[in-house]
Amino acid sequence: RRCGHHPSQPECEICRLADSRGRIHRHVPDDEKSRGVLALDLTGPHAAAEGGWRWALVAVFRPLEKGNPLPYVRWLLTKTQTEVTEAVASVVAQIQAEYEGKVVFRLHSDRGKEFVNKTLHQYTLQQGLWCTTTEGSDPRANGLAERYVGILKEKARAMLLDSRLDVKFWPWAMLHASYLLRKHAKGEEVPKDVPCFGAQVVVRQRQRDSNDFMPRGLSARYLGVCERIVGGSFVLYQSGSVGTTACARPVLSP
Repeated sequence: RRCGHHPSQPECEICRLADSRGRIHRHVPDDEKSRGVLALDLTGPHAAAEGGWRWALVAVFRPLEKGNPLPYVRWLLTKTQTEVTEAVASVVAQIQAEYEGKVVFRLHSDRGKEFVNKTLHQYTLQQGLWCTTTEGSDPRANGLAERYVGILKEKARAMLLDSRLDVKFWPWAMLHASYLLRKHAKGEEVPKDVPCFGAQVVVRQRQRDSNDFMPRGLSARYLGVCERIVGGSFVLYQSGSVGTTACARPVLSP
């Protein structure tokens, strides 16, 4: 006879009723994992950055072919359903463009209202995407996105610490970390002209002065790759403003 229903037995009704554990998550071999899935999660609120960004969407794509997951980041002012849906649509568009065809077939997320709503539902119907969610209150059921939220935040902290930049530049650090992680996952080399995050760079400025002997460049700090501009970069000017440029050149140490 078991004393106090120990050890617990799955066929015992009392043990079942007393069991507080949810679904048991088994290890899934790589060749059995679903492909063409974009896992979604939000992180925030964080320290307000320039532009008011306080949230970030972390989207992790598992390609159709075998390979490591690919993380993407989008900054958010709020976590309203409209803004989150626009961010998801932006990530899906980027992935389809990179693969030159439809490769995202399913979205997976938790049951937060920012993901379970009419706006996102209409978007997925228009795009022919299937949506799945966790049961609720079960972070491990969305483990891929949850894990990469932690990884990206860790990488961003390291970049901010190493560059000694203020924490309000976390959006650019997370975005650049996602770029570097995707390069590593694909087995690609980071271009040699991409400086370290926070490095000193010189940005060519447009000619505004008729004096031929005035400086043609501005000193700035590098804040990562801007993928919306060919060869583009985010830079922090000495004035404290953040801008984009295709002409950021690293400053060599003397």
